Amino acid sequence: RPNPFILTLETFSGGFMQRFLVLLFVAIVVISFVSSAMAQSFGDLRLDRQAAEKIASKASRDGAVRLIVMVGSPAETRSIDRAATALDPNNVINLVAQSQNRAIADSGTGVINLNDLVRFKYTPAMAITVRASQFREVMESGSFSAVYEDYILRPSLRTSVPLIGGKTLEAKGATGKGQVVAILDSGVASNHPFLKGKVVGEACFGTKQTGPVEIVPFCPDGKTEAFGPGSGEPCTVEGCGHGTHVAGIVAGKGASFSGVAPDAKLLAVQVFSKANNDPACDAPCLSSSLSDVIRGIEWVFEQRNSFKIAAVNMSLGMGTFSESCGAASPPGASVIELLRKANIAPVIASGNNSYAAGISLPACLEGAISVGAST
Repeated sequence: RPNPFILTLETFSGGFMQRFLVLLFVAIVVISFVSSAMAQSFGDLRLDRQAAEKIASKASRDGAVRLIVMVGSPAETRSIDRAATALDPNNVINLVAQSQNRAIADSGTGVINLNDLVRFKYTPAMAITVRASQFREVMESGSFSAVYEDYILRPSLRTSVPLIGGKTLEAKGATGKGQVVAILDSGVASNHPFLKGKVVGEACFGTKQTGPVEIVPFCPDGKTEAFGPGSGEPCTVEGCGHGTHVAGIVAGKGASFSGVAPDAKLLAVQVFSKANNDPACDAPCLSSSLSDVIRGIEWVFEQRNSFKIAAVNMSLGMGTFSESCGAASPPGASVIELLRKANIAPVIASGNNSYAAGISLPACLEGAISVGAST
């Protein structure tokens, strides 16, 4: 198994030592994975008839299905790539929006529900909710260059702080001082005594879906996105303490014991929604769409000039891949690259189900620092 210490040092060798050590503790102590692969399909649905049929059946059964559609002509995509390479985020935003607007206009009425539309800022794609009657129209529309399922991710957690020698790192000055770690999870209880004064920024991204399988966002006032104080607080069903648990391991500070980087600060990004009547879980349960994770990553990227962000931690995942899985999610791969260009380490659980021949998505995306279980 590749050594995460070596991987981190090689891929971020330009950073200074304290930054590296903060990244190191995040990579090792926060490990999680729950697979829902049996219910999901990977890759462009237009290239896999069997997978497309499964999604069509799912739309009929659940009342709707979430998709991520790629937009933009080859020429538009090349322009976006050039702007990204030139580190010109404002131009990327404008070009992506132009591609999205053209796709919406060209798709015609009834294909896209504008009320459910989710636009990404830095990758030419959108997340849409479609009924069974709309699915075929989306698949046949020339407005979209590819169609993917909006994969569902669920949280879990295994931790082993003593095993990594956290106190040894702290004794060497690796306390995380001056660094910020973004936690994309189920929210962080900022008023917890162990995390007092730790949360310096908050955001929430969720999904809303009606039908036999209902999805309800946890964001304040039932919105699908929210920002500012209170927006990154924990959700309200079983398992919602997961994000606070992770945050405590990362940067908690107490009289008798602390997290691995007790002087680090946190960005709390709540990316889970509540799924009701979902046959894939013991409903109600936590459910995060890949599109919400992508929006969370984009928000963290936009905080780079306000905070010295060392890493983004994602203790979530689904599926098992034996090789790089960019073809399963080009939008996901795009935002991982976005973080790397900003020198923010994307640290993602590789899976702790003892798989010997594969890792989960999004950890399998090229550029992600995938981390396996340490016990």
